[in-house]
Amino acid sequence: MTKRIILESPFANNDKNKFIENYLYLCLVARILMKKGNHSPLFFHALYTQFLNDRDEAERKLGLYNSFDWHTHGDFKLYAIDRGFSEGMLKGALDAIEKNIDIFFFTALPKEHWVSKKIEEINESESNEKRLELGQKLVVTLAEYSTTFESKGELTEYKEHNTEYLSDIKNCILNFFAPIVDFIRSER
Repeated sequence: MTKRIILESPFANNDKNKFIENYLYLCLVARILMKKGNHSPLFFHALYTQFLNDRDEAERKLGLYNSFDWHTHGDFKLYAIDRGFSEGMLKGALDAIEKNIDIFFFTALPKEHWVSKKIEEINESESNEKRLELGQKLVVTLAEYSTTFESKGELTEYKEHNTEYLSDIKNCILNFFAPIVDFIRSER
């Protein structure tokens, strides 16, 4: 049965390369959810930033808190953590807990990977509060052992397991956004 998922992942970043990798990761997770899981993900943090300035604190808050109004229409919220757990993700989780919306965690690693198994255990916890606590602890543990988190923002080796999907996503992005960017540049 298809689930309507409100998807959360790290997004905003002052480092241009990390921001782009965060965007690609978000698209990767959405693609996995749709193609492998037959789910319907929605991710406001990438949608609203197409018309609100995420670097303007007032507009960032406007997008963040307005997206919370839609979260009750999903079946649950899913926190993709291969690239960390941001302040915005925490705000969303706390809002979900307050509204009694189920929260779960996700990794783009294969199901047999120890991180996937740990996330499966976390997701079996009885309460949102416990899942949030355990999910945050896992992120801290992954950060302690990651050799690429500080430099690239990667907690896991999710890219190694998803090269084909990442290639497909880059092609989709080019096909969609390149004509728009070219048009805007031509008007200047």
